[in-house]
Parts: sequence; structure tokens; C-alpha cells
Amino acid sequence: MMQLLLSFLLLQALVGSGVVPAAEAFSPLQLSTSTHSKARAVHGHVPGLSLGEVKVVKGDGSEDFGSKNEEAEPISFSRRQWVSTVSSFSGISMLGMLVPPVAAAAEEEPVYYDASEVEKAFAAIRFELEDPSGGIAFLQGCVDKTDYESILEFTKTYDLELRKAKMMAAKKKFKFGGEQAIQLLNNVTFDLIGMNKSCRKGQENIQLTQKYLSELKEDVAKYLEFQKTVLVAQS
Repeated sequence: MMQLLLSFLLLQALVGSGVVPAAEAFSPLQLSTSTHSKARAVHGHVPGLSLGEVKVVKGDGSEDFGSKNEEAEPISFSRRQWVSTVSSFSGISMLGMLVPPVAAAAEEEPVYYDASEVEKAFAAIRFELEDPSGGIAFLQGCVDKTDYESILEFTKTYDLELRKAKMMAAKKKFKFGGEQAIQLLNNVTFDLIGMNKSCRKGQENIQLTQKYLSELKEDVAKYLEFQKTVLVAQS
């Protein structure tokens, strides 16, 4: 269907340029029987004809037989005119099919945050890691005393307090760290899960608990380094 439409449009372009007369171009016989017969006469044997004859359908619908050795009737338009017409038509078709390029996304302008708010958010995380009253210090004390029960209970809810309420909240507010920050947030969850599992009844392993606690400290410390990447407004 698409090929037929393109052929029709090409024929219109040829008629518009005067290359092919309109009466001849849009003759029903010329578009059907004539075109088919001529193509078969040139490219292959037509049933009912001898090998030395060519069946030709004229514009008025009458048939004529000629020898393949006879000199062909001169074409009424030059090759340059043909190329020019076809090139113009093809150019119009190609322009219609071109898709305009997508505009490049503008670079995001840097966002500056209030310095006191940034410091407050990271100070809350730092408290958990460094302050003697922080959650990580509490866990270290429990490990030192081999207090499995306290570790088991504390790690059930500490993910919400440390990771979600403080670490993730800071990331959402100040848009820092990208995939690296997300990975560290996930690490914190796994560290706490590991500590919890190593304190369950029948699975108690204080060395493994200490290993996960040490990894928790490292992950939180790395996360605090993102404070340096947050742009703050100069007062």
C-alpha cells in the first residue's frame, strides 16, 4: 500500500514538472495493462509472443507488435530533467520523514543551601557515630559485654532511626551523593541485619557481631564525607 502511494505521488510530481503528459499518465489502461505488459515484454517472455517480438500497448489502448531489434522511439525528456524531477520529489519525501532532533537538556544550575541547615542535618548523623550517647556507641558497649539480647532488640528499630530518619532525610533534602550515597544507605541496613542475625538464639556469634558493627561505623563515616559536596550559600 505504501509503495502504491509513493508511486502515485512520484507520478504526480512528474506530471507537475511536465515530464509526463497528464492524459497519458493517468490513463486507466496505461496504469494497469500497459504498464504490466511493457514490463513483461522488456524483462521476460510474454505468453503468445515469439521471442523476436515485443507487445506494446499504446496510449489509446491499441496493441502493436514490434521486433526487439527495432530502434526504440526517442524519449521525450532528457536524463537531466528526469534526475532533477526525481531528486526534487525524493527530497520532499525525505524532508517529510525527517524527525526534528530532541533539544538537549539544559544543565541544571547549582543549588545552594543554608549552611546552618546542612550542618544540623549532618550533625545528627555524626552524633550517632561519635557521641558516647549515640546509638553506635551503645551497640559497641553491648558487644563489649556480649549482651546479645540488648543488641537484638536495639537493631530491630535502629534502621528507622539512623538510616531513614537521619541519613536518608539529609540526602532527600540536599540532593547529594547519587548512587554512592544510596549504596551506603543500603549497606547500613545490611550491617544492622547482620548484627541482628548474629545475636539470635542458636546463632550467637559475638565476633561476627563486632565485624558488622565495624562495617557500620565505616559506612556512616563515609556517608558523613558527603557534607563537603553540598553547596552552601555564603552569608
